[in-house]
Amino acid sequence: MTAVAKPQDDRKTGRKTGGPAGVAGGAAGGISPALLARLAPETPVKDAAALRALLVARGFCAGDAPAISLELYGGLRLRTGCEVLPLKAGTVGAALEALRRIFPAAERLLPADGELGEYYRFSINGKTVTTDLGQPLAEGDRLILFSASVGG
Repeated sequence: MTAVAKPQDDRKTGRKTGGPAGVAGGAAGGISPALLARLAPETPVKDAAALRALLVARGFCAGDAPAISLELYGGLRLRTGCEVLPLKAGTVGAALEALRRIFPAAERLLPADGELGEYYRFSINGKTVTTDLGQPLAEGDRLILFSASVGG
C-alpha cells in the first residue's frame, strides 16, 4: 500500500503544501481538480509550466507573453475553486482577460466591459497596488487579485 501525502498548512504562508502530485493544494498550482479535468481530460497536468503551456495551446493566453502567476482571493477564489493560475500575460489587463475566458463563472464578479470591478485591486509582487489594466508585467511576476475592503 502506497502512502499518499496529505496537504498541510505551511505555517509561514498559510498555503497548502504536499498532497498528491506534490504541488500546492494537491493540484497544479492550486487549480481545482475539476478545472483540470475540464481543461485537460486526456492529459495529466503535473506542474505550473505544463498548465501554462496547455492554456496557451487552448488559446486562453498568448504564448509570447511573460510567464506570470495570478493569485486569487475572496469571492473569486470561491467562485473559481482556484488559488493560483499560471498564465502568460504582458499586462494586468491581459491577465484579467485570460481569467475571464478560463472561468466564465467569474463574469458576475468581473465586468466584461474591459474594466476592473469597482472593488477589485491588483498587487504586483506584493509591492505595487494598481487598478491600471495597462500596467506591464515581467517574467516571473506574481499578480494578486483581491477585493478591496469596503464599508465601515
